[in-house]
Amino acid sequence: MRDLFLELVRASGLSPVFAERSFERVLTKAGLTRDNLTKTHIRSLLPGIEKTLLLYLPPDEVSQRVVALRALAE
Repeated sequence: MRDLFLELVRASGLSPVFAERSFERVLTKAGLTRDNLTKTHIRSLLPGIEKTLLLYLPPDEVSQRVVALRALAE
């Protein structure tokens, strides 16, 4: 089975440990867990994920990462 959470972590550009913790917080705020994450959830979570990435990556890199993250939701 495809693990969307791990794909999200890999596509983020952050270190895996750091991305996992950051994205788990985003999921928790939305009432989700990594185990019930769907493509539809990824689409709705993108604004929060983008805000998180902007804390750690330059805006031009975040733009590229968001494109990759959107592809996961298709």
